[in-house]
Amino acid sequence: MVDSSHVGWNSNFLFLPGEYEGKTKYKGWPAVQAWTSTGWQSNYWEYDVAALVIAPSKKGPIGYVLGFLGILFNVPYLQNWTQVGYPAQQQSGGPPGYLFDGEHQEICNSTFGYYDMGGHGPATMGVGCDQTPGCSGGPWIVDYNGLPGPDNYVNGNFSYKYIGNSISSYSPYFGSGAYNVWDAAQNTIP
Repeated sequence: MVDSSHVGWNSNFLFLPGEYEGKTKYKGWPAVQAWTSTGWQSNYWEYDVAALVIAPSKKGPIGYVLGFLGILFNVPYLQNWTQVGYPAQQQSGGPPGYLFDGEHQEICNSTFGYYDMGGHGPATMGVGCDQTPGCSGGPWIVDYNGLPGPDNYVNGNFSYKYIGNSISSYSPYFGSGAYNVWDAAQNTIP
């Protein structure tokens, strides 16, 4: 059941990097602007992408203080991704020891599995990954080399799952729609 009093668009964002058990060694970074696609505003899962413009701190832009990833658009669907998330819902019937409490980073490695929704834009991508709700928005990284930096390319994100299918996850294709959101955020001056 959805509580309709909490449905809508957020306008205040505060990024707390390195937060763990309610503590962080950094101060919060406020977002000065949020961008999303018009397709997502129309509830089309094929366009589930967004970007926040973060105000720089006294130390400089957030990417230069904390690090950042590169990004790829309009590449073939057949990729291998390292998916990073913080799943917060316990797995049903999963092996013992899986924390999935929203506090621990979990990683999947998957290749393209199949096309899913695509009636309003490029088909979304389905892969095998058992992360649960809470990982939403986590990056799907192509060519992950284990080192921080822009040579690791975001090329998808955790978008949705189907009830009853705990082993698959879905992402929008990062095509022109995703590029337009990224481009709008890049050209915003905080």
